Amino acid sequence: MEAPEVLVLQASYTNPVHADAIGFVLNEYAMDAMGTGRPLSSDTRRQLAIELSKRPYAFSVLAFISGAP
Repeated sequence: MEAPEVLVLQASYTNPVHADAIGFVLNEYAMDAMGTGRPLSSDTRRQLAIELSKRPYAFSVLAFISGAP
């Protein structure tokens, strides 16, 4: 059995792949019982990386396993 490819990196908020992954991951957290229990709005998901990029103190770390966040 081949080990999956694992990639851990600091997200670039201007990279569309990273922006989508941030929205995906935070949406998964939101849908959990420890979150709101419901998904983020599509507008919120679209705006996340844009709004984070405006904050010089913000950074995000992403992990991809076989290309999936």
